[in-house]
Amino acid sequence: MDIRRYFGWTKPYFLVNREERNLCAILYHLLLINDNLNRFLAWLGHASEHNGIPAIYFEYSHLRDIWHGADDDKMKQSYILDALSYPPTHWLQTSSFYDFNSYFGAVREPSRKYIQLPGNWAISRYDKNITDNDEFL
Repeated sequence: MDIRRYFGWTKPYFLVNREERNLCAILYHLLLINDNLNRFLAWLGHASEHNGIPAIYFEYSHLRDIWHGADDDKMKQSYILDALSYPPTHWLQTSSFYDFNSYFGAVREPSRKYIQLPGNWAISRYDKNITDNDEFL
């Protein structure tokens, strides 16, 4: 038997859905139709900075896309170490990809073939290796 009929459920799903992604998708859709985005920005006291071209994203992944679009893993390794202010003489500058990924707690399994996206690091596995928490934050 249909569970909705069994329990006498009459509410439409969209009225009871608690999925945040679904609510975000609905808001995203509403902002992109008609002139809603500009009206919403005006209500917030902000002007559109993109000459009428919407710059709103349902799931922002620009940083991930840049990361995966860069082919040079040595450059990724250098970027991370520069951003975290590691000295040029630090052993991580010339470490294997596996050792580098392990040091920063890459999860599920540290890769031996490439530098993993920092979004794959596990705080519980790499925080012991960070010496300057202010710079890291």
